[in-house]
Amino acid sequence: MKYVSVLVTILAAISVAACSGNAAPSGSIATAQSVGAPPEPRWTGNMRATVIDKINEADTTSSQKNYGSRGSLTWTHGATPDLSNATIDFTYSGTERELTWGIFFGPCGNASLPVVSLSVFPELEMSSGGHTQVVAALPTELPLTGAFHVEVFRDRTGDPETSVACGNLKFSR
Repeated sequence: MKYVSVLVTILAAISVAACSGNAAPSGSIATAQSVGAPPEPRWTGNMRATVIDKINEADTTSSQKNYGSRGSLTWTHGATPDLSNATIDFTYSGTERELTWGIFFGPCGNASLPVVSLSVFPELEMSSGGHTQVVAALPTELPLTGAFHVEVFRDRTGDPETSVACGNLKFSR
């Protein structure tokens, strides 16, 4: 009887140790998932050059120099609930060295307002190679629904005629 209780105790200890391991045996399906922080909500998008004057495209040097323009944007929560962060990475083939950008309501091609004033978005100062990356703290909370796009302009007016690139944003968690 004494040996039986010792054997049961040893078998129980082995069972507990085997069940507490993290890895599933080879060839089996693991059912436990790793515990960690959920992915951070974010808006992301890729920008490509915009062509405004499609009728006179062959005669328009300003739209032709935008063809090499491209970039990406990631928009996430900020340090406090009423702030968000936007990271823009942009390459521009035009001659302007300072560009304006903003995040706007709706998809590309819609005349819409920015989520905050264009003056809040820091200028994109292009390197001699035509590339820049900027991180901006925006005084607005990160929306969890809606439709948004990022657009880059040759000047601070934000007029559609000065657009050099645009990209629709997609939400993910």
